[in-house]
This record gives sequence, structure tokens and C-alpha cells, in this order.
Amino acid sequence: MRERKIQALCGWALVGLLAVVLSSGCAPMVFGAGVGTGYKVHRDDRTAGQQLDDTTVASRVKFRLAGERGVPARRIDVDVVEGVVHLSGFVASEEIRQRAGAIAAEVDGARQVRNNLQVGTRTWGEALADRRTGAKVKLALLEDEEVKALGLDVDVYQGVVFLNGVVADSTLKSRAGEIAAGMEGVREVRNQIMVNP
Repeated sequence: MRERKIQALCGWALVGLLAVVLSSGCAPMVFGAGVGTGYKVHRDDRTAGQQLDDTTVASRVKFRLAGERGVPARRIDVDVVEGVVHLSGFVASEEIRQRAGAIAAEVDGARQVRNNLQVGTRTWGEALADRRTGAKVKLALLEDEEVKALGLDVDVYQGVVFLNGVVADSTLKSRAGEIAAGMEGVREVRNQIMVNP
């Protein structure tokens, strides 16, 4: 039942985004471009201008990573929140991990880089388990009365949950972390949510 809710939510979110894009005459924007194990939960508390700036920086980072020989850009998830670039996913070596972080840091508009790339690989089973865990965390965040209106990005890699986004106070940040930590399949939570009153 919960998975059907998630599928329906994703479908309606896509329809809504498409309607906004088509009615505004703007080109499509990609949020959380990359690996595909993360996406936004509900609304975003950033201004439209900040969201556009962050989307521009994310696109620039992805473009630069894609142009770098030996860097698997398709395996790197790039999220940007208030100019802070979050890299996550798996790469083959520490050298590639470091290079990806350096590339992101060179992009105009990137205030800081949080390089959460992990060296190694994950099995198909681990990837499926991460998707399932991520869906459970996202649904729990949506169903919680305090947190349901937050625009959070949730990524999961080998049971490690990365929370990104912007909230109005530290209580909401803590609550989101507690919810994620209480979910089955979560080994660790890296709560990188920014507080912007």
C-alpha cells in the first residue's frame, strides 16, 4: 500500500512539474540529477530565485563532470542547496572521488562541496534495498505532521541515508533525522539539512 502511495506521489509530482514548466514557457529543470536513488519530498522552502540558482549550479557541475575523462558522471548524484554542492554515489577509486570534488569546487556559484562519494560498488540487491529504504523514509517524512511540508532530498547508499534541504528551524532538522534513523534498513543518517530561519 505504501509503495502505491509513493508511485502515485511521483506520478503527480511529475505531472505538476510538467504543468508548471509548460505554462511558464521555461525549459525543464532537473532536481537531484544523477544516480536516481533520490528525489525531493513535497515543497521546497527556498525562494524561486535560489532554486533556479541551485539548479544552474547543479547543471554546471554535471556538465563539467560529464566532460571529464575517467569520471563516471552518470553514477554521481549532484544536489545543490543554497550553493552547497552535495556529491553522492559510488566511484572506483579515491582519486576519482577527489577529482569529482575538485571539479565541483571549481564551478562558478559553488560556495562549498560536501563530497559524500563512496569508493567501491554496490550489488543490485543493495541498490534495490536502498531504493526501498529511501521510499520508506520519504513516505514517513510526508506522513509526519511536523515535517510533511519540508522540501527535502533523500538519498540512500548501502543503508546510509543522506538528508539535504532547507528548513526554518533546528527542531525540524532534528525531527527529520529522527524519522530517518527509526526506519528499517537504515544503518546511519547523515543529516546535512541546512537551517535558514
